[in-house]
Amino acid sequence: KGSRFPDFQSFWSRLVPEDIIGPEARQEYRLDMMQRPLSDDFVIDVMAENADGNSWQALAFDCVYSFLVAINQLLHKGFKEHEIKGELLLKELRNASFTGVSGHITFNEDGDRMGEYELLNVQLGSSGSLEALGAAIFSAQTRKFTFRTAMVWMDGSTGELPPESLSACDPGFYKDETQQCKICPRGTMCPGGSSGLVTCPRGAFANSTGMSNCTLCPRGTFARDVGSFECSPCQEGYEAPSMGSETCTRCESGSYMPNTFGIQCLPCGKQQITLESGAESRDDCLCAEETFMCDKGFDARCKGCPDGLVCPAGLEPPLQQAGYWADPMAFMDSSTCHASVLRCRNRNECPAGPLGLCASGREGLACNNCQRSHYPVEDGPDTGTCQPCGDGDVLPGILLIVLVPLSLVAISTMKMEPSQLSFNMLTAAAVASQLIVAIQALGSMQQLSIEWQHPVKALLEFTDILTLDFDFVRITCLSGTDSPVLKFIMRLLACPALCLTLVVSWILARLVGRPKPLDSLLNLCGICLFAFFLSITLATLSPLRCVPNPNGTSSLITDPGIICYVSDEHLWLVGLAAAGVLSQPVPILAWATYATVMYPSRVASGRALRRVNRYRFLFHRFKPEKYYYGLVLLLRNGLVATLPIVTVELPELQVPSMGLILLVSGAIQARTYPWRTETANHVELILIGLLLLMLLAAAPLLSHDRDRSSTLLGWILCLPVIGVLLVGSVALFRALARHVYRRRLYGIFLCHHKGGAGSLCRLLKILIARKTETRVFLDCDQLENLDFLFDIVRTATRSIVVVLTSEVLKRVWCAGEIATAFKNGVTTVPLQCDGYIPPTEEGRELILSLWTKQQKQMLASYGITDEAILAAYHWLQEELEPIKMPRFGPVADREEAVWELLGRGGILTAGKLLRSLSLKPSTSRSSLSTARARILIMSSVSDAECLSSCEVFQLMLQAQLRVECTVVQNRRQMLKWKPFAYYLVVLLFRGIFSDSGFARLLLTAFSPPGRSLEVLTLIADVQFEFPSFDLDHNPTMNPDMDADDVADQRQLLQAYKSLVTVLALPFSPLASEGLQTRQVAEIAGRMHRYKDPASAASRDEADDNFTMKQIE
Repeated sequence: KGSRFPDFQSFWSRLVPEDIIGPEARQEYRLDMMQRPLSDDFVIDVMAENADGNSWQALAFDCVYSFLVAINQLLHKGFKEHEIKGELLLKELRNASFTGVSGHITFNEDGDRMGEYELLNVQLGSSGSLEALGAAIFSAQTRKFTFRTAMVWMDGSTGELPPESLSACDPGFYKDETQQCKICPRGTMCPGGSSGLVTCPRGAFANSTGMSNCTLCPRGTFARDVGSFECSPCQEGYEAPSMGSETCTRCESGSYMPNTFGIQCLPCGKQQITLESGAESRDDCLCAEETFMCDKGFDARCKGCPDGLVCPAGLEPPLQQAGYWADPMAFMDSSTCHASVLRCRNRNECPAGPLGLCASGREGLACNNCQRSHYPVEDGPDTGTCQPCGDGDVLPGILLIVLVPLSLVAISTMKMEPSQLSFNMLTAAAVASQLIVAIQALGSMQQLSIEWQHPVKALLEFTDILTLDFDFVRITCLSGTDSPVLKFIMRLLACPALCLTLVVSWILARLVGRPKPLDSLLNLCGICLFAFFLSITLATLSPLRCVPNPNGTSSLITDPGIICYVSDEHLWLVGLAAAGVLSQPVPILAWATYATVMYPSRVASGRALRRVNRYRFLFHRFKPEKYYYGLVLLLRNGLVATLPIVTVELPELQVPSMGLILLVSGAIQARTYPWRTETANHVELILIGLLLLMLLAAAPLLSHDRDRSSTLLGWILCLPVIGVLLVGSVALFRALARHVYRRRLYGIFLCHHKGGAGSLCRLLKILIARKTETRVFLDCDQLENLDFLFDIVRTATRSIVVVLTSEVLKRVWCAGEIATAFKNGVTTVPLQCDGYIPPTEEGRELILSLWTKQQKQMLASYGITDEAILAAYHWLQEELEPIKMPRFGPVADREEAVWELLGRGGILTAGKLLRSLSLKPSTSRSSLSTARARILIMSSVSDAECLSSCEVFQLMLQAQLRVECTVVQNRRQMLKWKPFAYYLVVLLFRGIFSDSGFARLLLTAFSPPGRSLEVLTLIADVQFEFPSFDLDHNPTMNPDMDADDVADQRQLLQAYKSLVTVLALPFSPLASEGLQTRQVAEIAGRMHRYKDPASAASRDEADDNFTMKQIE
């Protein structure tokens, strides 16, 4: 009954039978045309019996009304009356939803109404009798019960749910779908009650019906499937150590099971394993790979395989890896199966196989030596073996011993003077030396820990002869034995033997009357030592290249059979190596270093110019200004040679370090271009580039420990990364710092009076340039506009040197320079020359009165007043301590003054002082002193400026010709140097012929003893005029002179005439440096003997020997 049931009752109560079966109803509803017409009596009886209405009436009403609603919906949707039937009508009925008399009307998918139903329960009623009472309502829509009263069950219990005991099954039985209890089948268990059928799990079984539980499989058996009714036994090689096993497990490696029903596999013991799990027999037990069976003593077991050996799985003894060697007798005699493993040279000499196996023809520890009368094979299919020596195998060694000395003798007899060599020959010689060094560098690379492959390996073997590896010529066939000590001695004596051959050739040439200069011998020997310096260094240091062995010792990488610092052979080799290093690489490098360091000072002084020919091998191939590059090459070759020794235990560093050496060498070469010919410079760069390319290409072939290398290279690669940032930052900071703090362009400003110290200042500038790199301001060189003079002193000068001569303080520009330096705090150094008298205070004031108004006005325009000048002069003379500059006397005194000047001016810092020590003169040696001068320079040396001009000319001519020159200041010096000189250069100044000292010097120059000197005259004074000399009408002739005086006077006049008749060349002491350089070059061109100083030096030495014999 729904919420609208009262309405239905009200409606039903108003109905009478005529409303249904009356005439009007019959006509309206056409009741008479129905297949089963309504019975009037039935209608009357129903209405009479249900006058108040009941639930069945409500349900019937809603049923009919549902059809009406569905039909009405379909009519509204446009369906025809005859179409409304069947599935269409059923579908619409299922979708119907409305509130009817009996409640809400909806239908489920099956067409059943989702209504509410009353549950009747038989229980005692209020009368005490059993009655069917409505105990609950079931809603089909919510599918829930709503209890009105407690349910009464068959056992008398009450509650909403029935007691479990009423529906439980006995143990061994289960409920099926019909909720009937049935007996459990085999392979299952039924605990009874409400539980269902449970299948036995894996590892358990039920072998009969009606079982309430499953039994676990005993040990040694298993049940693989669920629902098993029996267990299966484990087969051989399997075990089931616990009950209830679902499967049998295979015996683990190192154990076996020979029987079925296996409960626990049997262990092999002795640290043995089985190749596979599930071993069925004791015979399957063996030692694992990388272990071997040591069955000696009580502790028989499998031991770890030593490094360098191969231990395959099994019970056999270990085998040696390719490239390693172990003594089989020591292994057999060892009670602990200890194998002493050594590293071999390569895989071919020690092939893989049984312990102690060597390649054919090899013997000794690590297969180090060839058998007697055998030679090593380094290429082809027999690589690593030693083949028996045939009759022709001694020929290469004999040819080497015979042809090399003969070639050297032939070369020593050839005259190869530099003056006779064209530039093409110089290029050929330079390229040949570069090629030899490059081949030796390849030989050094061959020593790196790189596994070279064919065919490059075969090509590199051709470098052996230049790296002093005499196995290339099968030297063992000549010596008969393969002794490392003997071969090392031969390598040590190779270059000394070459030099000894040259010495013998030189002695024989002298005996047969064809002597050659000693310099020629030394030069040829130097060429040999320089060319093979890399190989010499590499060979002498080879006994120090020790690498660790797997047995804990270390052995030589070149002779692995020699144990380092233990065997007698190695002790001999180390002693020989020490002697070799001290007798060859170190002296060669020290000799070259000393010659190179002393080269500038000796060339400057002229004393060492005779040795140019002797050191031609070191200097002649390079440009004169790049004289040091020979030492650079030696140092580079030394580093290339020592790199394989230093990095022998760190192969990871070998390629980066070698690359760094070559890269730096290439950068220096590209920056300096030191070779004398363009082609040689290009070839050097190409060779370095090819070596770098080869090194980069070979890097993947480097043999190294990958884990250690990865860590080490990770740190090493940080250096270039940090370097990129550091270099960029430093360069940027330096540029900004230079922008903010402007650098002083000139270290020294020379303030002087041109007439009193012009030549002296030129001399000072030359001497300073030879000792430091500081720039010197000299007005005749740098200044084109005088307006900038004071600005240079103020902003671009570190120190100003005031050269104090008699006229310097009177010069307006000098006064302005001194005042500017005083006002701006520029370091000022007074340089007091001979004869300078400091003016008094009145004298200083008097100086100002000498200047014109225009001059004072010019100074005033720069902010320089009279008071400022007087203050500056007072400061200069009273507060500053002057440096004495001797204009006459020993030249060393002037150089000492220059050193003091540099120190006072702040030019020589600690670092610069150390770099300049090799140039500092002693009391007896200076850049102007000489031993055997070839060119004598003279003038009116009683005049200080004339003497300075001569000294300037000496230095410039000496630098141009590279020939010893000297300024002659007295007769004793002329007598000392004239026997060795060839040229006399006279600088002509105004009044020179009235100088008695000059006359005495000239007379000595034109008088015996000594050679007749070729005279060159230079006009050094624009006001000089040539006088005329008449031997017969000379007013200086005195009739009362004795015969000797007259003879001297006539000889002097003849000398004067010789001077004036020679075509004079100009030399301007006060001109700019560029003009003086051009003038000196033109003057040097007149001295034909020294067009080639090197060849001239050889001739000079021969002449000197002849002169010395005459003097003796």
